Amino acid sequence: MPDFLINCDKTCQPAYSGFLEGGNDGAYYYNAGRTPWRLGLDALLNNDAKSKAQVLKMVRWLASNTANNASNIKAGYQLNGTPIGYYSTSFFIAPFGVGAMLEANQQSFLNSIYALVYNKRENYYEDSVNMLNLLVLTGNYWKPSSSTTPSKPACSDGIDNDQDGKIDYPQDLGCSSATDTDEADPIVQRLLTVSKAGTGTGTVSSAPAGINCGTDCTESYNQGTSVTLTATPAAGSKLSAWSGACTGTAATCTVSMSAAKTVTASFAKVPTYALTVSKAGTGTGTISSAPAGINCGTDCTENYNQGTSVTLTATPAAGSKLSAWSGACTGTAATCTVSMSAAKTVTASFAKASTQALTVTLTNTNDWGSGYCTDVKVYNPNATAIDWKVTFNIVGKIYNYWNFTYTQAGQTITAEGVSWNNLVQPKQSVAVGFCANR
Repeated sequence: MPDFLINCDKTCQPAYSGFLEGGNDGAYYYNAGRTPWRLGLDALLNNDAKSKAQVLKMVRWLASNTANNASNIKAGYQLNGTPIGYYSTSFFIAPFGVGAMLEANQQSFLNSIYALVYNKRENYYEDSVNMLNLLVLTGNYWKPSSSTTPSKPACSDGIDNDQDGKIDYPQDLGCSSATDTDEADPIVQRLLTVSKAGTGTGTVSSAPAGINCGTDCTESYNQGTSVTLTATPAAGSKLSAWSGACTGTAATCTVSMSAAKTVTASFAKVPTYALTVSKAGTGTGTISSAPAGINCGTDCTENYNQGTSVTLTATPAAGSKLSAWSGACTGTAATCTVSMSAAKTVTASFAKASTQALTVTLTNTNDWGSGYCTDVKVYNPNATAIDWKVTFNIVGKIYNYWNFTYTQAGQTITAEGVSWNNLVQPKQSVAVGFCANR
């Protein structure tokens, strides 16, 4: 039903834009707001089937498209259902309450309309129309043709008849006794407003849905609703604190909507620190990182977020071996982990693997059939100290060893010294050992 119709001497059509009052003359807008009141009252008083069918068609569509929430009703609608404006007036909303009285399953929508209109104050004209609608909503109406004025009911819908702090909503259209036992608090909505602050970035979302801030940072919730807000920092940012109706630094907070609430999520940039890797020694090799960033090789510096754990892996080139880590790493293992609490430097020292002749002597010290233990002596007959690495064959698989590290490929063992015995001096020996299962 548009604001204005034309050509009704033939076939009624919606008025064109600017016909009388403005651009919405052919839409369901302000002037058409009284339609569900007039049709609804006609159906209530006279049980007019046509009026009832028409107004319920409008009410059902509006209830479905507003989730039974009168606060979601807009200023008007195009005839195809597209909302006009993002504000509303109680004058436009109140008449739908009269229409909603015609169908029992519209009670939730009716309650929402009543609560909004009952608490709304606008201008004289809007408030006058609201009062006329409230008379119908509370059952205080009668047919104009009646010869006598009906007596006031013992109690009325929509007010606190028995002073118990609750608004009365009987199922009938009036009260039959001074004590109304069919009561419920009116639906009251409270506004939740979220904002963001700080040098970082991120979004805030809500459950139940409504806040996605981002862009949508306000939402009205029924009074008493518990709303859980979740802060999601963007890459390179972190949540530093909640303030307002939330406190603390946890990713989520819960707000009880007992009143209008405001919440601010402060995001901070995560500090970054440089990890610098270098190589030393007579050998060669590369160092890589996880997370990626270091490939030294050529790329030996990378910035990481504060608190990141970076695992460095040293890969010796052919003819070289890792002799030691230094700086923020220690030891001789192939990998080390650095926690980026500040700028860090790490050096991987590579040594040339021995290419000089060494003598290896294996002597069984214990044998029990299914296994054995063996002493290994590595002798340096040369005139200079050697960072030793040797190979030898065994039977079975090593399960225990001491004073060296090794790899096993089939029956071939490649053994080398550790930090305290990696150098075998001229004309001296290094003693190590192992036990193996056959």
